[in-house]
Amino acid sequence: MRLWRRPQASVRSRPALQFALDRAASHGYSYGCSSGPTGAQRYPLEFDGIVAGSPGFRLSAANIAQAWDTREYMSIAPKDEAGHPILSRAFSQQDLNLVANAVLAACDARDGIEDGVINAWQQCRFDPKVLSCQGDKTDSCLTAGQVQAMSRAFAGPESSDGEKLYSDWPYDTGVAGADWRMWKLGKSPTSQSDANNIVLGARSLQYYFMTPPAPNFDPLKFDFDKDPARVADTAKLNDATGTYLASFAAHGGKLLLFQGLSDPVFSANDLVRWYKQVVEVTGGGDLEATRRFVRMFIIPGMTHCGDGQAFDDFDPLAAIEGWINQDKAPDSLAAGSKAFPGKHQPICAYPTQAAYDGKGNPDEIASYSCRG
Repeated sequence: MRLWRRPQASVRSRPALQFALDRAASHGYSYGCSSGPTGAQRYPLEFDGIVAGSPGFRLSAANIAQAWDTREYMSIAPKDEAGHPILSRAFSQQDLNLVANAVLAACDARDGIEDGVINAWQQCRFDPKVLSCQGDKTDSCLTAGQVQAMSRAFAGPESSDGEKLYSDWPYDTGVAGADWRMWKLGKSPTSQSDANNIVLGARSLQYYFMTPPAPNFDPLKFDFDKDPARVADTAKLNDATGTYLASFAAHGGKLLLFQGLSDPVFSANDLVRWYKQVVEVTGGGDLEATRRFVRMFIIPGMTHCGDGQAFDDFDPLAAIEGWINQDKAPDSLAAGSKAFPGKHQPICAYPTQAAYDGKGNPDEIASYSCRG
């Protein structure tokens, strides 16, 4: 995270400095990705504008989800000669492409145009069971084990009595992307996995989230009934789950959140639920009142902090400055894309979504509107 003060007037001498101070001539900003909205929760009077991208506000629970995903995908992974599972081969790239294309077929056109982007993400419904093989495994279907593992992973971790330990995940095009694979499955052709969920997730669980640290603990043996209690102490200190932001709002603070729908690290569904809780707790159930100080942008196709089949080239810092300095609340963010060269679309503030107007050049922002 980067913290800075952006002066509104040049300071070159003591008189100029005093003049600047008299005018309160600076604003405090916080900008970061993969960090939570901690500033608004714990330092509500310190910042005028906060941009929190892919906010990791429930890191401890997300770490439990990493152990859950790894267990599910390991359970179907082919084994080497010594009988050890090769995680990267739980799904071939063709398998993941198959899933992404099926999600597109089910949801892409709901925003008025089939363009490879699921802007109508709130209306998207998908079940990998539709890809189940009716006979032998081919490139056009998934085995029963693959369907079950993916379904359970996307449903999120839970205890044996059904208690939810983290969020479910949205189905989106990012499942076929390099970032999703690197986090969930890795690329290693051997049983020595290089998946981030193991290389980073397992070590974080052993040395940071578990109290006391457990260097020899095997994350594949995580007990989802008993072991969540072992991360509770760190969660109390670490997780930025607070939803009462009254001091920040009363101070005039503005919070801009953005999250990739295909983020493999933190579930976009979890952020949406947190935002809805802010509406209830701080906004008194009034969405429009809440939108006066916090706005959320979900980017279809985008993975963690960028990339993916997404319109991920946008400027949230300019948006937060316009909100602070000109009282211009951002209804949308103008976005371009490396994945779709020459095309531009708006990223709409929740609960609205970008929709093609049915006329005009589909590569231009003016041909889209935010609807909700």
